[in-house]
Amino acid sequence: MKVGDDLERCDVNRRDGVKPLNLNRVGCERANDKRRDSDRGRVDRGGRLLLTGGTGFLGSFLLEALLRLTDHEIVVLARAEDDGHARARVESALHKTGLMDASLCERFETRVTAMCGDLRLARLGLDAAAWRDLSEAGAPIDSAVVLANGSKVDGPTALRNDLLARPQVFVGTMTEKMLTYALGRGVEYYDMPAIRKIVRNSAAHDYRFSTLVMGIVQSTPFQMRRSEQATP
Repeated sequence: MKVGDDLERCDVNRRDGVKPLNLNRVGCERANDKRRDSDRGRVDRGGRLLLTGGTGFLGSFLLEALLRLTDHEIVVLARAEDDGHARARVESALHKTGLMDASLCERFETRVTAMCGDLRLARLGLDAAAWRDLSEAGAPIDSAVVLANGSKVDGPTALRNDLLARPQVFVGTMTEKMLTYALGRGVEYYDMPAIRKIVRNSAAHDYRFSTLVMGIVQSTPFQMRRSEQATP
């Protein structure tokens, strides 16, 4: 699987009322208070976002970034038995990736609404009232945005083209997130040489996902973690 193939399935149409964004309860008292909560790049702009894939690995990181860097209310669609179960699945995913700390927990409680739904079904699997609330917010679609590098994009096609123009940046970020999950901790400065090596090696294989996975498994940080676990 190539990164480009994944990006073709990325839908980032944004909406001031409800903003579709598609790429993708274990207790807040267990949160890690030591995680740094940086506000660099924060977007002080209200509104609502509809996020799909929020229970997946990449979706959890995306939800974290939206909570920390924006003031949006975030509606997360998840397959579940009911809305309560959907919320529990989303929160559990944040805990499993080690992202949930006290600050994020507070933002999650006040700004995230989880809804039981399914992308495969008509109206996203929502009942008539929920669908009307999302689809009749009254604001036109606003797909224009300026990325962190200053690039102006308008819609999913422009975003895909911008990411593919600099694939090493996208793959580097993805590798960091995958390594975080593999190590069970945040990435530190001494992990960066290994990350850069993984990205360089994957470039020779057209940035295939399987190459990234093997690079992480064979990396020094991951191998050292296995050695530490095996030490009595």
